[in-house]
Amino acid sequence: GKLKTDISKPLYLNRIAGSLGAKIKVMLSSSSLPSSSSPLPTICVDKNMTDEILRLEAKYERLHFREWHEGQGGEESLRRAFQKAVRRKFCVYDVEKILDEGLLDDVWPLIDNHFGGA
Repeated sequence: GKLKTDISKPLYLNRIAGSLGAKIKVMLSSSSLPSSSSPLPTICVDKNMTDEILRLEAKYERLHFREWHEGQGGEESLRRAFQKAVRRKFCVYDVEKILDEGLLDDVWPLIDNHFGGA
């Protein structure tokens, strides 16, 4: 069906996303999903691959930017920053599992209501 509201304006989309995001976060935190940094299942880059990326990053930082590398705290600082980045940037939501297991079934009506659904 047709949408009742013009959602093509970025400001409107940002407002909806913020509102829905807050509601979804509350719903997910109070659900029976296992508690972790993200209550939704994720797929992450293999540890062997991230270890190799870190090894190469450290090697080339020392080789090409030695003073900067040491000024930033050296290998230990790089390792901490990299591990934080791995958790945030090297994982994606497992959409197939989320949909197959119905983990967001309670969320769809919220989205539908925001976009003028029945």
